[in-house]
Amino acid sequence: MKLKINSLILIYLCTYPFTILQGEVLFSSQNNSLYAPFLNYQGQNYAVEFSLIGSDQLQLTKATPRSDQPVYGSPLSVDDQLNFQLQRINFNGQLYNAEIKFQQGNQFKIENISLLDENISGRGELLKSTLVNEVSQSQFDLLVSFYNLQNGTNLDIKAQNDIAVYSVSYQTIDPSGALSIASALVALPVGADISYPLVAYQHGTEVLRSGAPSQDVNDLPTIGLAASGYVVVSADYLGLGESTTLHPYVHAHSLATAVIDALRATKTLSSDKGISLNGQLFLIGYSEGGYATMVLHRELQNNYTSEFSVTASAPMAGPYDLSGTMLDRFFDDTPHPNPYYFPYTILAYDQVYDFNNSLSDYFKSPYDETISKLFDGNFSGSEINAEIPEKSQLYAQSLYDQLGEQTSWLKVALSENDSYRWIPSSPVYLFHCLKDDQVPYQNSQVAYDYFQSIQANQVQLFIINDESLNQSDVHSNCGLPLLLKGKALFDAMLQ
Repeated sequence: MKLKINSLILIYLCTYPFTILQGEVLFSSQNNSLYAPFLNYQGQNYAVEFSLIGSDQLQLTKATPRSDQPVYGSPLSVDDQLNFQLQRINFNGQLYNAEIKFQQGNQFKIENISLLDENISGRGELLKSTLVNEVSQSQFDLLVSFYNLQNGTNLDIKAQNDIAVYSVSYQTIDPSGALSIASALVALPVGADISYPLVAYQHGTEVLRSGAPSQDVNDLPTIGLAASGYVVVSADYLGLGESTTLHPYVHAHSLATAVIDALRATKTLSSDKGISLNGQLFLIGYSEGGYATMVLHRELQNNYTSEFSVTASAPMAGPYDLSGTMLDRFFDDTPHPNPYYFPYTILAYDQVYDFNNSLSDYFKSPYDETISKLFDGNFSGSEINAEIPEKSQLYAQSLYDQLGEQTSWLKVALSENDSYRWIPSSPVYLFHCLKDDQVPYQNSQVAYDYFQSIQANQVQLFIINDESLNQSDVHSNCGLPLLLKGKALFDAMLQ
């Protein structure tokens, strides 16, 4: 079989001599089925589905021709003997490789299943660092005073040191495993000859590319943690900051790898600037950043223990239960303060998993033609909210049907990106405001209940019901106060 090699594939082959990169393949334990979005046989692309009919046997159940190309990576090549290799099978928070060998009729055999090794050259390489701000202790204290005055808050934090703030670019991987350039904000303590702990701060939902941390030299959570004696990295995530694709919103694996490589780049920058690290690593984040914090902790524990040891994490107000609590919120008729969250998720998952659907399977006309433009990184969440109608006018019935069907591939993708089905080996502090109407607190309750069911006693849950935070936008009001509560727990653990 002749394989047409285009320039993109040639780049991949130069970087990975024996592998053509692909997006994620989904496996459903609900009905023992496997979905591979792009197989190429004799010049034709197919979306295929298999049923697992034995411990190592697959039966081809569906092969749908498609004329498009994957957003990430390239179609998998099927050889003349109908053999191929699946390289990124997503199951239970891990990615696997497997060889698929044709047997007879529509029967195939699975061989050599193994965990995917993403330890490729160039990941985490610091490409560029630019000093963008220097903040003295007095300037930071004044900044907090102005913030409190402007927002009617009472944030209680004082600087212990001066801060140097850098915008950095570094190499990470996209959802196909290809090297990609990403950006972050890094803040370093200045002025004390000591070793510092390292903390990764994960920011909340952002759709405006220029709203990412690296674009704000005074990002308060970042410089606030650095003012308290932490080396801090705030990754922009793929699709934000210097990255120009659609952000793969609440996609567990790419969020985790983007931050892991930002941590590597931060270690390099710290060393270059003569900053010593004491070996402690803390993880903290809010909203999507809370979700990112949990999947980051899981990924570090599962696959990077030789490089990183997590001291503790504080995931806050995250959508950990995508296939349950957040799906219930979608079906809830109560208006959502930020309705753009839901189309953001749908567009991101359609891009990552290459579902063989047109956007008309999700959105009614004319929004199936126009909604993608709203998520090109040039519009804020409030601007998108103003452009999209009520759910009954926006979403197609076929989307409701898919989300209501337990074994639909969109529902499987949500389930595979739930973030709480694992066993933490270091402390996890869950925080959530009780009256959060954007990301319901039940996300944290479901996660905590699961951890308790498996005797993960190092997980603690803090449900906050503070009347001073329960005015108007509870989700936003709770952000900084909860981050300070998490920081206080970290402070008590410092060496």
